[in-house]
Amino acid sequence: MTAYLDTPFDYRSPGMASIFDEVSFWCSRFGKLIIDRLELKPGISILDLGCGNGFPLFELANIHGPSCKLVGADPWRDALDRAALKLRTYQLGNVSLVETDGARLPFPDRSFDLITSNLGINNFIDPPAVFAECGRVVKSGGRCVVTSNIRGHMGEFYDIYRSVLKDFGNPVYLERLEANEAHRYTSESVCALLEQSGLKVTRAEEDPFFMRYVNGTAFFNHWLSRTGFLAGWKDVVDAADRDSIFGQLESRLNQLAALHGELRMTIVRLFVAASSR
Repeated sequence: MTAYLDTPFDYRSPGMASIFDEVSFWCSRFGKLIIDRLELKPGISILDLGCGNGFPLFELANIHGPSCKLVGADPWRDALDRAALKLRTYQLGNVSLVETDGARLPFPDRSFDLITSNLGINNFIDPPAVFAECGRVVKSGGRCVVTSNIRGHMGEFYDIYRSVLKDFGNPVYLERLEANEAHRYTSESVCALLEQSGLKVTRAEEDPFFMRYVNGTAFFNHWLSRTGFLAGWKDVVDAADRDSIFGQLESRLNQLAALHGELRMTIVRLFVAASSR
């Protein structure tokens, strides 16, 4: 029942980048906020920070056209290799790729008219340093646009996980679960990061949606759950207790799905736009 606990994924393993496009449906739901809300301008320079294997970098290149110059930046070499293959296929001469840590960008001050980052915030090792770099490399009057899944993410799951842990009776596990849930930013904390970097927030919008599963078993075995979230959920409890606790958790999620005809998880999307002061 809990075989998914025994199949960890390592992003450094061969082939991971080549199949990472399988999560594009997840990424596209957030990237759509950028594409739909972004004011399009010709002749500008654009940095897509945390571009991974190329989304939304290549879509931004296509909709802005050849008058704009774009740079995709990411520290993940395998993903950039995948993006390079796509770039050769798309034949976009106005796009380049750079392997770099967002906290130490290799660009001069005031290099870009627009900086985008789709779902990057929760994955940055040092978000304040990354946003400080954004404030440094954006041009005067330039813009910075970011999306993120914020606190409240999969609240239904965390409520049931919490109830299982309360029944189990180990308060340390409850503290770990709270830390896992609280590590995500809020709208206010994302805006504060941008403001502290010398940018002025001009728009902040929360836009929730649902992810649907037939039951808890499907939820835990879903590619996104296994690659994006399961490692953190497992770390909440000691290895000796995982099979028991996750068995109960899966069972309760299945009961919830049977009651409602499906299992729904609320995802709170955040879109923030800021401008250089």
